[in-house]
Amino acid sequence: MESEAGSLYDGSCEVVAALDAIAGRWKLPILWRLAAGPVRYNELKRLVRGVTNTALTRALRELEADGLVERTEYPEVPPRVEYALSPAGRALEPSLEALVSWAGSRARGGVEVRRLAPDDDRTAVAQVYVRTWRAAYAGIVEQAFLDALEPGAWAASLEERAGRTWAAYADGGVAGVCTYGPARDEALAGWGEVVSLYVLPERGGRGIGSRLLDAALDALAAEGFERAYLWVLEDNRGARAFYERRGFAPNGDVMEVEVGGSPLREVRYVRGLTRRS
Repeated sequence: MESEAGSLYDGSCEVVAALDAIAGRWKLPILWRLAAGPVRYNELKRLVRGVTNTALTRALRELEADGLVERTEYPEVPPRVEYALSPAGRALEPSLEALVSWAGSRARGGVEVRRLAPDDDRTAVAQVYVRTWRAAYAGIVEQAFLDALEPGAWAASLEERAGRTWAAYADGGVAGVCTYGPARDEALAGWGEVVSLYVLPERGGRGIGSRLLDAALDALAAEGFERAYLWVLEDNRGARAFYERRGFAPNGDVMEVEVGGSPLREVRYVRGLTRRS
């Protein structure tokens, strides 16, 4: 037993490395926010709620010294300082994600993920679509279009895919929703598709998106699909980083779409599926 415990510190255990990395206060939320991509200092302070300038600066310096975070300063007026995970920091992402999921579940009463039931409130589920669209597309498409979004249309479409929709419930309400099914793209007949995955902005950081995605991928594998794909907004760096951590990779396909009169580009992400025993 002593030899096994000692081997935890021989550098081979990613979980121990992650725990060491977050030993100081604020380091876990800082690393987790940076996992989505480079972030400016002021934006990072906004995302890590409650942290002071002094605490944030100290934590970033320590993470830099540990080789987990890289700092880039751009010669602008005023200077723009941006932080990002180093390669060593990115290597800890799977363990960090597990810790964030566990901590969120323990701190906030847990999350229930289950298939959408016939008697579930479709309007409450559809509200997740409306609110996440308004957050995701703010500043990208016309605000009038976002303000006019109504849950009714989504609630009706849920009936078509209710049997292939997973919902997450937390704090007494719907926190996220994920729909999947056979590929709608004829060019990828025989593939599975993650049609949509949405989590309320205020419920982020609790592992809800990961649990919903895992449920959808497991269901596709159980149906016999060996590969799956999804589309993600090209400029949504946070979502792209999330899918990359979950084993997806871009395959080079790009699709031009129009949302509220604004032209946007989506990229296709793909991955293989493994049926769990």
